[in-house]
Amino acid sequence: MDFQLSLRAGQDETFFVFEFLTDTSTWPEWNTYIPRLEYLERAGSAKGGSSATHVNKSSKMKEGDKIRFFASLPGSSPSSKRSEAPSDIVVNEVSIPEEGKLYCAVWSCIPSLLHPPCRQYNEIVAVSEDECEYRSYEEFHGIRAWLVKFAVGATIQKGLDERAEGLKKISEERRAAGYR
Repeated sequence: MDFQLSLRAGQDETFFVFEFLTDTSTWPEWNTYIPRLEYLERAGSAKGGSSATHVNKSSKMKEGDKIRFFASLPGSSPSSKRSEAPSDIVVNEVSIPEEGKLYCAVWSCIPSLLHPPCRQYNEIVAVSEDECEYRSYEEFHGIRAWLVKFAVGATIQKGLDERAEGLKKISEERRAAGYR
């Protein structure tokens, strides 16, 4: 499952878009797919259970963070009620290039009875002076991967699409308002 979307943000603003993606305190504003999450364990600190529902310095994803995502799964029709599905992830990579144009955040699903091993890649790359591209794709692994793709693949794809559209909307609105 993958998604690619162009945003109006120049090379110098690519980091700005990446900030929305990796600052989880902003997610309730724009991320209808995962509007709620809870940090289970912060990289380099003791286990905790802090909810990312308000702005604080610890709301940025870091490599090694363990987070419980509460995905709000889109229904099969626009009038369908959304259902919430928790899944635990570990952040594998948050890379901000010194030179270059590719920003990357990668997280892996912590396997459980309901969740096969998976990995999600989120990349933001400057493609011109006034445009960047957001790419997101998810890989499922293991014997149950085909079952997950068959059973809920379309729903997950809708969620990824919604998240990308939300990221585009908030980034472009804030850019137009002069927010930095």
